[in-house]
Amino acid sequence: MFAAGSIQTNLFGQSDINLNSHPQVAEALRNMGVPIDKATRNAVLFPLKDDYPIVAKLLEYRVADKAITSYGKSFLSCIDPETERVYPDFTQIGAPTGRTSCANPNVQQVPTERQYRQCFRAPAGRKLVVCDYSQIELRILAQCSGDEQFVQAFQSGADLHRITASHVFSVAVDDVTKEQRDFAKRLTFGVVYGIGAPRFARMTGMELSLAEKTLARYFQTYRQLDEYLREASNRAVANRSARTMAGRLVRYRFDPSDRQAVSEVRRQGGNAPIQGTSADILKRSLRLVHQALKGTSAQIVNIIHDEIVVECDETETEDVADRVSQQMVKAASQYVTNVPILAEPAIADEWVK
Repeated sequence: MFAAGSIQTNLFGQSDINLNSHPQVAEALRNMGVPIDKATRNAVLFPLKDDYPIVAKLLEYRVADKAITSYGKSFLSCIDPETERVYPDFTQIGAPTGRTSCANPNVQQVPTERQYRQCFRAPAGRKLVVCDYSQIELRILAQCSGDEQFVQAFQSGADLHRITASHVFSVAVDDVTKEQRDFAKRLTFGVVYGIGAPRFARMTGMELSLAEKTLARYFQTYRQLDEYLREASNRAVANRSARTMAGRLVRYRFDPSDRQAVSEVRRQGGNAPIQGTSADILKRSLRLVHQALKGTSAQIVNIIHDEIVVECDETETEDVADRVSQQMVKAASQYVTNVPILAEPAIADEWVK
């Protein structure tokens, strides 16, 4: 509470700063001695949070503000008063890679943290079957690249990220720490999405030279993967297009004299066959799952890129979970043949695993 006549202030002790205005926030931070220029993106601020408490507080505010605006008021306004459900709009090809998009509300962007997803519950007498692929994009990458190290890790059932960490940090697999494994996981997914050394440096807070050496060690381990990504990127620029494993075409329009545009096509061209094939697989899964659930009480209620959520009667949960998992594996196995496919179901009252 504020005393009568007092002026409410914000994080910076001023009442006239819009915390959602990057120029205003940047000026306030500079005035407080925080070494930034005009950029106040989270990726820029994150490496500074330990040295500057005000930056940590700003990041905390942004998380809370995002939760309220994106997953609070907007979701509540979409609830049907009679059914107490939300009915999102899905677009089949919502992204250039072929991924679906969602709006009104966007349930595909609900964070994975329990406090968010437990808000979505099955009605009395019903359960949710949540089934998602295990590392499907990395398995697609193993198929496309044919990299022996990648393939062997999946075929043996070993922990890919632990193996990667052992190579990147030059330690025995059994000596890899959780922090090192998490780092290797971020690195691998960054590679899938075409991350370069400058962006990786910003994301991790590393010096650029160290980020370059880290990526070099990564690609020394997975040489065929490196070769595949380079060829896919070059092909996308040369052909102005890329294709998924299902043959779906992704076109690129750009000015070849624009170096930044060419660089972006290279990044997208390496990623499109991976993420695009993942999107194709999920859509094939939806068709097979829909067919397999006929005659049961189950119905598909949500999808998120590599995950299908089904609602069914409590008495049918085990059978439904088996059917969903089997059909998802079947769909992916039509494209990925050199490594095993895993689709792991969970049965719950809430949208959690």
